[in-house]
Order: sequence, then C-alpha cells, then structure tokens
Amino acid sequence: MKLLFTIVFTIGSVTFAVSQANQPCAVSLVERSYEALGGRSRIDTIRNLQFTGYGHRNLLEQSERPEGPFIAQNFTFRGIADLGNQLFLMDAKDQLFNTSLKFLVDKEAIAFTSHGRTAPWVREQVLQDEPELNPFAILKTALQSNSLICLPDSAIHGLSNRRIQFVWKEHIVRISFNPYTYLYTCIEVQKPYYDYYLNIWGDSRKVVLYTWWDLLGNGAHFPMQKDIYFNGQLWESTLIREMNINKPLSADSIRIPENIRTLCLSSKDVFLDRVEKMMSAKSEIAKDVWMIPGYCTATVIRQTDGLTLIEAPHSSGYTDKVVNMAKELYPGVPVKNIITTSDAWLHCGGIRTAALEAPVVALSRNKELLERILKAPYRTEPDRWELEKKKNPVVRYINGRTTLGTGANRVEIIPFNSEAGERMMMVYFPEHKLLYASDLYQPGNWQKHYTFEVIDAIEREKLDVEFVYAMHSPPVKLSEIKKSMEDLLK
Repeated sequence: MKLLFTIVFTIGSVTFAVSQANQPCAVSLVERSYEALGGRSRIDTIRNLQFTGYGHRNLLEQSERPEGPFIAQNFTFRGIADLGNQLFLMDAKDQLFNTSLKFLVDKEAIAFTSHGRTAPWVREQVLQDEPELNPFAILKTALQSNSLICLPDSAIHGLSNRRIQFVWKEHIVRISFNPYTYLYTCIEVQKPYYDYYLNIWGDSRKVVLYTWWDLLGNGAHFPMQKDIYFNGQLWESTLIREMNINKPLSADSIRIPENIRTLCLSSKDVFLDRVEKMMSAKSEIAKDVWMIPGYCTATVIRQTDGLTLIEAPHSSGYTDKVVNMAKELYPGVPVKNIITTSDAWLHCGGIRTAALEAPVVALSRNKELLERILKAPYRTEPDRWELEKKKNPVVRYINGRTTLGTGANRVEIIPFNSEAGERMMMVYFPEHKLLYASDLYQPGNWQKHYTFEVIDAIEREKLDVEFVYAMHSPPVKLSEIKKSMEDLLK
C-alpha cells in the first residue's frame, strides 16, 4: 500500500530521562505552537467546543480484502468537548446501517446512550483519547509530563517537521509541527485499542493528521479536518462544518452516571464474562458436533483422533474461552486442529491463542494477514502468545478442498472462491449433510448476494446439504433458504 506519508515510530528501548538541554527545546516548541494557535490566554478561555460535521470510516476488516478497496461507512455527527472537566460526547448517525449511537467519555470511562438507557461500552476507545489529546488540550498534556523531549526533525508530506515526544499514561505520544506555522501536522500514539477489529493488533500505531485550519470567533485557530490512520491504513476521516465555543453547557448533561462509570472501568472483564455466559447455551447440532454461541459462533468437533475447532474468533481472550469450552466438553481429548475460515477479525482475531493450542488451518490468501497478527506487538497488555511465544507456529495454508479427520465426523474444507467469499472457506460435514458457511449466510438473507454465493458454491461443489449454519446463524434448512431467496426475487 502506498502511504500518503512516512513516519518512523520506534518504541524499542527509548530512554525517557529528559536532559537539561533537551527539555527547554521541547518546551520552546510547545510555547511557539501555543502562539500559533492564538495564544495561551485565548486557549485558556475556551471552556467547551460544540460542533457538527460529517465523515466516513473505512470498514477495514469488513471489506472483501485486507488491502481494500474498503466499504465506506458514511455518517454525520454532533460533538461536545468540555475541556475543563475532560468530558466528551459524540452523537453519530450512520448512513450505511441507518443506526444512531451517542457515546460519552468521562476520563477513563466510555459509555453509550440509546433510547434513554446508558451502558458501558468496550468499543470506540479512540474517543477516549479526545479529552486530553484534542488540539486545544494536547499542549497542556505535554507540559504536564515530566518526560517531554525534542526529537530529530522528520519529513512529512515532503516537509521537514519539528517534533516533540512525551509519555502519557505509559504510552508514547509524538507531535509534529509545521516548521513555518508551528501548527500541528500530526499526532502519533501507540497503545492498545478495543474498537472493533483494532483489538487484534495489540499496541496499535495511531496517526492523526490535522488539516483545513480555520479561525474561530475568539481568534483561536482550529483544524476542521481530521484523518486517523491505524497501522498505516486510513481508518476514519471527519470534517467539522460548524464550530461554536463556550455556548451554555451543563456538564452533568454529558457526564456518565457514577454507577455506570464504575461498570465502565471494568468493561473488558464484563464483556468476556458476558461471552462466557452466552457460551453456556451451547448445543449439539449433530453427534459430537457442538455449536458454541456468542458474539461469534465457534464449533467443537469430536473426531477419532482428537478435537477440531472451527474459528479462532474475535481476540486472544475470546478464543481462550472457546478452547476452554472444548476441553470441558471432552476432558483429556487433545485439540488437533483449529480452522479459521475468513480474514475477518471475528473469525481469526484469536489466532495467537489458537497457534498455542494446535496447528491452525487457513486459506493461503490470508497468510500475510495472519502472520501480521502473530507478529503484532502486545507489550502493554501481553496475551498468552506474547508471554509463551512459539518460534515456529504451525499454520497449514491450503488452496483447495481438504479433508480433516476420518469417520462420521470428518470434515471437508472448501474455499468459496466467490466474489464476497474470496477469502472465506466453508466446512462440509458429509455424513451429517451439514455445511458451515463462514460469514456468507446471515439471518433473513441480510445480504442476498451472500446467500446466492452459498447456494452457488454448494451446487458447484456438488455437496449433499440439508442444513446450513454460519458465524451468525444457527442451522437452517437449505430448502428454506432457497425458498426464501425465491420469494425475495419475486
């Protein structure tokens, strides 16, 4: 992928001790940037920002391939930043799925409100950076750090930028300044994020580019466009169309209730606890074939020589629970294979856990992606793979129809080789006339073309199928699926 910019972001063994010569250099850059923004006196009088705009998010892992083109999720938004209380609200309306969600950030806590209900939210952690790293707050955050230093200049967009670095909540933050204006070119931070598929990358590198600067009513300057890159890929672009400062605002109107805030601070554990409860509703859909429900359906298959699992779902912690469930169902029986059927994070995000347990079977087209996940840095919050890392994980990459196991529960893994299913595989149980369709069948024929590809692949491969199930669907009679498609096409 050709990047719009090149930024070297090296963590390694950075020495955070600030030399007497280096800190004044960094403080001087901060002071010059304050002046460029309009002066500290103007910035300090800004109590809140209230704004509206629009943007789009690239659905990096939901698209047909990891390198794009990407599905664009357009949205409009309303935002409020209470700078003094470090509160942030983002109210967004998505135009792809026609949904609305309001997110609240209260320092370390994130929650959402919908239909008058407020609840903890483990995702949208990108918003968690806003109270202290937004354009009007970040210079103050930098000055409060005792690790503020200057870095060598670095070229961004062909222009040599001045740079500073500091440590914020144990994470390295870097600011690059235009050498002529001393306004921000970009802000970099490397830390874990749990926003959707970002959780699989451990310490993700986030780069925020600021452009289209405007002059606000009190004489301060503010960037109206923000482009966020994660690990070198454009994730989200937003543009503010209207900005107001210091309009009347009650902090309590955007504050997370204290009881919800307490739950928010343990939301990661709450999420995995909820997953474990969902898994308890497991069901045996054929003899010794168990469907493990949850946000991501997994399958445990008892074969003559051990267990085969379908999917390494969501994340290391989630897949840990799938593996534990398999061992509870069949104590002492070894896990022989773990199949991951897609490049989407819900199917392969737990490959690090899977690779510790057994050989992984995957589509060869997904090799580059899976190896990137295995090599991802998990320094801040090490998973089991980071702590017990194998030098040579066994991943069997296949291109065509492949049989695993023998007897009644043998399975055949078959690449879809279709448009939407270019990087997906189905798993066929010949003796049970059962097909696992990865992510290509959704309840209610949510995407008719997906369903068409499933039916077409079954006919192409001459499979004798009675029931189809998938990541988000329990077993459904193939005859009913075909009838539903016929009714839709009428």
